[in-house]
Parts: sequence; structure tokens; C-alpha cells
Amino acid sequence: MSPEPYGVVAAFVSEEELVAAVHRLRLLGLEIETYTPYPVPAVERLLNLPPSPLPIIIFAAAMIGAGGGFLLQYWGMALAYPINVGGRPLNSWPAFMTSTFEIGILLAFVIGFAAYLFMARLVVTLHHPIFNAPGFERASQDEFLVCVRGRRRAEIAVLLGPLRPRRLAEVPA
Repeated sequence: MSPEPYGVVAAFVSEEELVAAVHRLRLLGLEIETYTPYPVPAVERLLNLPPSPLPIIIFAAAMIGAGGGFLLQYWGMALAYPINVGGRPLNSWPAFMTSTFEIGILLAFVIGFAAYLFMARLVVTLHHPIFNAPGFERASQDEFLVCVRGRRRAEIAVLLGPLRPRRLAEVPA
């Protein structure tokens, strides 16, 4: 007996066909994943995906970076090494704003990029069984793929038969 496959991948030519397939498979309660060359809002609504926390993470990183950058400059100029030159105030905040802004942007970019990689599962998983699917590379070019987890090809062929997918293949585990 052959080992249980990871799932079955069905390839479609247009996003309308993909939306119809996702709708049909979601009604049956199957666990599915989609791979498309560009975002398809109708599929996102059908899958009930939660909103991304990435904007909040990036904003928080920017605020922490800006606050930390300002405090570092304040500490260095007013507390650790105060030098009064020409009667100017030690806490000259307008002079700190350029560096504060730059440090905030830098931290937002670095933390945002790391968070994106983590949320896209590109750091944790360097290899995934779906990468072995025949024609998977086309998902970033011109095909719309739906992967049904833990099923056999014959089952999915019956379910998606009327939708006529371009290709239907089992994904080895």
C-alpha cells in the first residue's frame, strides 16, 4: 500500500474557476490551500482569512524604534555627557528628530521584513511537500492552484469533475 499523500492539487486557468472550486470544496468542509499569481479577494473572503497583523507589527516597531532612538540621543546628550555649548539647552529635540525618524524607519523595515518571513512560513519551513507538486512553479506565473489536504486523486476528481481543472495531481508527502 502506498503512503498517504499530502494532498491533491488542482490547477485552473482563471480565477473564476478557482473561486468556483474553492466555494464547492468549502461547502464540503475540506481543508484547502490556494496558490495564485496575485491576490484574489473572492478567495480570501471564501476562506475567511483573518486580517493580517503585519501593519500593527510594523507600526509598533516604528514607534519603538523612534522612541528608542530619541531616548538614546537624549541619554547621550543630556544625561551621560552633558556639554553646554553657547547656552543651548541640553535636550534640543529638533536636532534629534532626523535620527529619530531614521531609526524608526530602519526598525520598522527590519522587524516588518522578519515578521513577513515568519508569517509566510519562509523562515520556519524551508521545504514544504507542496513544492513537489507537478507544475507548482506555474502558480507564480499563470495558473491558479487549490490543494486539498489529506485526500486521494480519485475523490477530488469526482468532486471537481464538472469544473474541469487543467491538471489534477497527488502531492507526495
